[in-house]
Amino acid sequence: MHEGIVLFCRLRAVRSVRVNIGNIYLAQGRHGEALKMYHIALDSTPANSNFLRCKLLKTIGDAYFLAGKFTEATATYEQLLKVRAQLGWSVSAFLPRGLRGPSRCVSVESESLNLLLCYYAAGNKAKMQEHFLHMLVMQDDMSGTDELVEDDEDDDEDQLSPSSMSPLIVAAQSASFFGASSCCPFPDNSPNHGAACSPPSSQNSSSSGADLSPASGEPDGFTQLICQRRKQTYRRLVLAGGLVAQALAGNVTGSFAANLQSAFDWVIECFRSHGYRELAYEIEMHKANALLRLKCGVDTAVKIYRSFEHVERHHAVLTPRAWTNLSFIYILENDLPQATKYADIALSADRYNAHALVNKGCCLLLAGKRQEARHLFLEALGLDTECVEALYNFGLACKIDDQLDEALEAFSRFNQILPSQPEVLYHLGDISESMGQYEKTMEWFSLLTSPGVRPTDARILGRMGAAAAAHSQDDEDKQALHYFLSSYSYYPYSLDVITWLGVYFVKQQLFDKAAEFFHRAAALQPAEPKWLLMVASCYRRSENFPLALALYKKVHREHPADVECLRCLVTVCKEMRIPDDQYAALLRKAENAQQIIYGLQPRGASSAHLEERQPIVQSGRTTQIRSLGARQKTLALTDGAAPEEDMGIIENFVF
Repeated sequence: MHEGIVLFCRLRAVRSVRVNIGNIYLAQGRHGEALKMYHIALDSTPANSNFLRCKLLKTIGDAYFLAGKFTEATATYEQLLKVRAQLGWSVSAFLPRGLRGPSRCVSVESESLNLLLCYYAAGNKAKMQEHFLHMLVMQDDMSGTDELVEDDEDDDEDQLSPSSMSPLIVAAQSASFFGASSCCPFPDNSPNHGAACSPPSSQNSSSSGADLSPASGEPDGFTQLICQRRKQTYRRLVLAGGLVAQALAGNVTGSFAANLQSAFDWVIECFRSHGYRELAYEIEMHKANALLRLKCGVDTAVKIYRSFEHVERHHAVLTPRAWTNLSFIYILENDLPQATKYADIALSADRYNAHALVNKGCCLLLAGKRQEARHLFLEALGLDTECVEALYNFGLACKIDDQLDEALEAFSRFNQILPSQPEVLYHLGDISESMGQYEKTMEWFSLLTSPGVRPTDARILGRMGAAAAAHSQDDEDKQALHYFLSSYSYYPYSLDVITWLGVYFVKQQLFDKAAEFFHRAAALQPAEPKWLLMVASCYRRSENFPLALALYKKVHREHPADVECLRCLVTVCKEMRIPDDQYAALLRKAENAQQIIYGLQPRGASSAHLEERQPIVQSGRTTQIRSLGARQKTLALTDGAAPEEDMGIIENFVF
C-alpha cells in the first residue's frame, strides 16, 4: 500500500512515506529493507534540513545497531555526533528556541550510549574512555549561533520522523556489567529502587527549574520533561560507567581484584571531577556489588557500604540500600545480631522498603520466630506483589510449619513469575509428595530434571524411581527401573539405589546382573557382611555352587561369629552333598551364644533369601530441618555427585 502511495505523492510526502515503510520493515525485523528506505529518505533530504538529517542518521544508526552491524552503526553514530558538533549543537539542541542556555545539558541521547556499546562490542577500551569523558563534558554552550534552518516542509515531516515512529533501540539495558549480582538468585536492580535514577540535588535542579516554573509554584509540563530527561540521563550515565569499568577490568578473578578496583576508581573519579557526585556514589555501590563476586573482596565491599553511614555521604536512596546489603551479607555469614541491626536501620529509614522487610524476616526465621517472619514476608508482598524473595521465604516458612497448602500456593505463584527455578521446582515436588499427589510429584520432578535445569540430579532421579515403584501397577517397574538406572549412572554411590536395583534383578531372576550391584555395595561398605552374602546367594541361585561356597567361606573367615553366614554354609554344603558337620556345630554354638546375649527371640528373615526381600522404596519428605540457613538433605545440586543440600532462604540484595 505504501509503495503505491509513493508513486502519486510529491517529494515531501514521498520522504515521509519511505520513512514509514522503513519503520514497518524495522518492526518486522527486515533490517536490510528498512535501511534501504532510510537511506533513500536521507538522500532526498535537502542539505539545509539539518534537524531532519540528524534524526534520519540517528534512526539509520539504530537500525544498524539492531541488525548487529556494529561497525556500520559506529560509523553512523560518529557521523551524527560530528555533524552536531559542527553545527554547534549539544544533545539539548532539540529544546525550543529561547529555552537553551549555557547550563549543563539535561539529556544524554540514546545514540551516545549506543555508540559506547558499539565500542564495547569491538573491545576498544581507549575509544570507550574517550567517549565516556565526552558524555560527561557535553555542555550546552549555544550563544545564538546555531540557527535551525527548518522550513515548513521539515515541520510537516517532523510528524513522521523516524525518531518518533521507529522502535528505539537502546539495547543497553540488557547489557551485563559488574553491578549485577552473583550472590542472590533474584536481585532487584530496577530504577524504582534507586539503581540509577536518583533525583538530582536541589542545587543542581534549581537553575533549570526556577525560571521555568509557573507563578503558582506547580511544575509545568516543560519542567517535568526536564526532570524526566535528567533522570533518564543519570540512568544512562551510570550504565555507561558500569560498561567502561567492566571493559577496563576485563575477566577479573580473585587474584586480580586490584584491576577491578582501579577500573571502578577511574570511573568514580571521572564522575566526581565533572560534578556528578551522586552518580559517583552510585558507581561505588556497583563497585561493592562487583567485589562481592570475589572471595577476597567481601571485606572491601563491607567497608564501602559502611562508608554510607557517614553524615557527609548520607543519601536518602543509596544509604538504605547499603544498609540492606550489609544485612544480606551478615545473614550469609550467620551473624544474626549484625544482620538484624542493619535490617532495622534500613527499615527505620524507609518502612516501605520491601527488601529490608525480607531480610528482617529472614533474621526472624533463622531465630525460630516463624510467625513473625511470615507477617513480614506478607508485608513485603503487599508493597511489591512480585517480590520473589518474599514469596520464596514465605513458602519455606509455611513448609517448615507443615502448612503445606499455603506453601504450595506460594511456590506455585513464584513459579508463575520465574519459571524453571530448580529450588522452587524441588519444593513443589517435595510438597506434592508429602500430600500424596503422585502425578504432581512426578510432574514437578520431571521439570526439575529436564535439560537446562538439573538433568543430572541423581538424588531427585532416585526419588522419582521410588515414587514410581510405590505406585507401579505391575511387577516389572519399568519406569522405576529407568529412573534408578539414571540415578546410578550419575552417582553410583547411593546404597538405596544400588539395593533396589540388585533386588529388582533378583526378582527378574537375572542373578549375574544383581551380583554386580551387590558387589558395588560391598565395595562401599567392606565391613558389612550382608552384601557379600547377597552376592553369594545370587551365585547359589544361578547354580554356581563352588563360587558361592568360596564366597561364604571368605565371609566366615572375616566374620566367624556371623550366624547368617553359618546358616548359608550349612545350606550350600547340603546342596553340594558335602559334609557340613563342622559348620553345623559352629552354627549351634553361635545360636546358643546369641540366645544367651539377646534372650530368646524369633529368628529374623534371612538376608540370603532374596526372593522374599522387597525393593527399598523412599517416600515422603525430610521434615527435619536443622536450620533455615543449613541445607536440607534431600537434593543434590551438583552434576555427577550427591551432596546433601537443599534450598535455603533467599535473602534480599539490593543494587
